[in-house]
Amino acid sequence: MSQTVNVVSEATTDVDSVRFEELLLQSREYGLLTDWNVLGPFGNGSPKDFDRIWQLERKAKPGRFNIPRTNRFQFADGAVRLSEESETGIYYAESAFELDSTGTWIIRLQTHGTLELFVDGKSAARKDTRSAILPEVSWHSVQLDVGKHQVLVKFLPSALPFRVAVLPPSPGPKRRPPPKAIHAEPDLEYQNAAVETHSYDAEL
Repeated sequence: MSQTVNVVSEATTDVDSVRFEELLLQSREYGLLTDWNVLGPFGNGSPKDFDRIWQLERKAKPGRFNIPRTNRFQFADGAVRLSEESETGIYYAESAFELDSTGTWIIRLQTHGTLELFVDGKSAARKDTRSAILPEVSWHSVQLDVGKHQVLVKFLPSALPFRVAVLPPSPGPKRRPPPKAIHAEPDLEYQNAAVETHSYDAEL
């Protein structure tokens, strides 16, 4: 059984709105994905539910999106969050990006918890902290073509907040920014996150 996650608050003043847009643009400049469709929880709360293949994974295909746009949120600093009450279950978050060139791109993943990331329906990164302590940040090489690509993240609440960035392996072409979404939430720590993302260690 699933339920809609409504967790992102909207900017409440003109100043908040302007600042939010500035955060959003800077995050996108550094390759962070900011627009997500979120759905969950699934399962009965057992950590073992993460090892099950849920319907959203079975349906995942290039160019196909399965989470309703009514569950769409926007995180100005790229950090995906849920409400404090969301402590158990399996969640899915879906996003997209568009590339101007074909080549080997870097997926930068930042999280303290357990998640698996799929690009165009194929697993590109998996981090399991249920039985081991792993680095917060990891980098994953993915061969990608020109055009639009789908990202699906399966995660436990322990993975929150998490960030996903799409980066070229060396200075070069950039990702096209995604379209505007409905909801907004400013974050005071976005600058440090953006700088850290931009200066990632390219050793793989």
